[in-house]
Amino acid sequence: MPQASARNHLNLDLSRKYIVFLGDTNNTNKNFPLLQKALKILDQKKITCDLITPYPTPSSDVPYYLAAADVLAFTSKLEGSPNLIKEALAMGCPIVSTDVGDVRERVESVDGCFIAGFDEHNFADMLIKALEFNKRTSSKRLVDICQENIAVKIIALYHSLLKKIR
Repeated sequence: MPQASARNHLNLDLSRKYIVFLGDTNNTNKNFPLLQKALKILDQKKITCDLITPYPTPSSDVPYYLAAADVLAFTSKLEGSPNLIKEALAMGCPIVSTDVGDVRERVESVDGCFIAGFDEHNFADMLIKALEFNKRTSSKRLVDICQENIAVKIIALYHSLLKKIR
């Protein structure tokens, strides 16, 4: 989905930079205060961007937000394998995320995606890098997480475990 189309759909300015946070800002696990502190650092550095926090939002609107955004900020303290990261990769949205769950594995070789620490200065630095990237990411890594490939990996794991107990 073209960024301009998504922004028009959401009534967002085509000329602005947008960071989207799609979690519940009141959920302590989603760690919204980390993003707020990082954005204050961006303000101090005179880096202009707008924050979008549409939670709660219908799942049908998530692709529009990811297509419209210049960066997805993902600040969670604890996650497993977050679908939002996979959706952002599918939409070509640059990502700045804390190192939770399998996020590092998903984004580590994707240009425009960055793993940040839980320190607001580091998170701000990664947001700056993502904003400077200034284009969409490649979705080549999605092949690794398609259902068929995951099923093949699970079956191979079961076969290797069966061999060990026989």
